[in-house]
Amino acid sequence: MFVGGIPEISSLVSNMLNLEAINSEDVSDFGFGYKVGLTNTIGIIVALLEANLGIIISKSTIDLTLIILKICFGTGFLYTAVKSDSWWERVLAILLIYVLLTSISWIYNAIYMSIPLILLLNEKENKGVFVCTILIVLSLVSLPYGYAITGLSGGNQVSYSSFVSSMSLVILSCVLIYLNLKKGFSKHFGTDSGELGIRKSSNEEDKYWVRRGEDGNKTRSCGFFNED
Repeated sequence: MFVGGIPEISSLVSNMLNLEAINSEDVSDFGFGYKVGLTNTIGIIVALLEANLGIIISKSTIDLTLIILKICFGTGFLYTAVKSDSWWERVLAILLIYVLLTSISWIYNAIYMSIPLILLLNEKENKGVFVCTILIVLSLVSLPYGYAITGLSGGNQVSYSSFVSSMSLVILSCVLIYLNLKKGFSKHFGTDSGELGIRKSSNEEDKYWVRRGEDGNKTRSCGFFNED
């Protein structure tokens, strides 16, 4: 992640936050086709719209869009890192902050996705785990050398690997945040699979929420509460 050990952490943070003006401000800058960060992904989409559809988007609009997206993704990642009850989701959210949201993220940064992929191997399979596994694998796949997109401004060309990795990481982020927001809303509003149970005591009745596991069996209670 960085060279020089602990004393160079400040330089690492500075490079992550401040190099965009040098390397990523213009889509025609060096290395455009080999980055996987959100800034570069939006740059690819904008360049394609201009080249193929003649749609010109102003720099101020692009910058505002990037700010909004980074805030949304960043908030979603932080929520997942704090609230998720799955270690692989927490680790993935933290790593996506580094890989997707930093100003410069070269394609080799996608190697960090191998960490949550290893953690996923111990997870019980469900739709969410399956989809995330496929997207992580796609972000890591090294495709034959060639260009998925050519003819962009400045003579840039986007490699197959960086194109697939970039899009996979964005979709993966959306899926991860969606799954955790869905779980959060379900817990908060009581819409997850389960039923209301009642424990009778000598003085009062305590209500509690019983969740059902993936096998349909009642597995956990969500705590007791009194009805006023």
